Amino acid sequence: MSLIDETELHSFTQSELTDRVESLFNNPDIIWNELTQREAELAIEKATQWHQGQTRFTKPGDPLEPYIKHPLRNTVRAFSWGVFDAEVLVATLLHDVVEDCAVEMVGMDVRDEEMLREKALNILSDMFSPRGSLLVSAVTNPLSLTEAQSAEERRREYIKHVASVLGDGDVFFVKFADFVDNAGSLADSFDAEKPGRFRSLHRKYSGVLSVFEDAFVRLRSSFTAQQVEGVEDSLHTVRESLSSVKSLLGQD
Repeated sequence: MSLIDETELHSFTQSELTDRVESLFNNPDIIWNELTQREAELAIEKATQWHQGQTRFTKPGDPLEPYIKHPLRNTVRAFSWGVFDAEVLVATLLHDVVEDCAVEMVGMDVRDEEMLREKALNILSDMFSPRGSLLVSAVTNPLSLTEAQSAEERRREYIKHVASVLGDGDVFFVKFADFVDNAGSLADSFDAEKPGRFRSLHRKYSGVLSVFEDAFVRLRSSFTAQQVEGVEDSLHTVRESLSSVKSLLGQD
């Protein structure tokens, strides 16, 4: 697959994205390691089930989109960069389930959040692979990120978390695919009636962009030429999006 067209990627329906992810798991370039194709297909099914009913904001005036489109896009994006390791792709697909779907995975009887996450990760390990579960664990936002904190405290904690996990190239791809989907689409979802929200998001994503740039400099020698090109192209997409949001906010 050539460099991803982000506008086209965000225009796909849930069905079209699901078909694309199913198709990529049929690609002969896929490296399976501890996974099987059936387990990868199961990951699509379980991610869709666990995220059922969850939504994400999109362009003003448009209906909220099903949340599952976000991890599906991330998986297509990572594959377009030349990430062919099935365990990394499945972790990309499942990257938010422990953070957002642990109750759906484990059940309501577990009240302790730390124990709930541990059980959810064990489910991923048993259902898919221990390595995939470790990748999901690495990219899951820590419990120290809470709504009780101020926006600035959460921003600093988020940046600290991202910086702490990007020493590993596989984790980089899972986390960066997520970042590109969020930060790279910020301009397209801009709502002039909610400047405070977008000012906060712009500050958050601008702060973490340099963390990804620094990690890319450290890791790029271990990446393939296709992966380097894909990351560079996506960094450009994010920079353009954040620059547009800055202009829309009337900032110099």
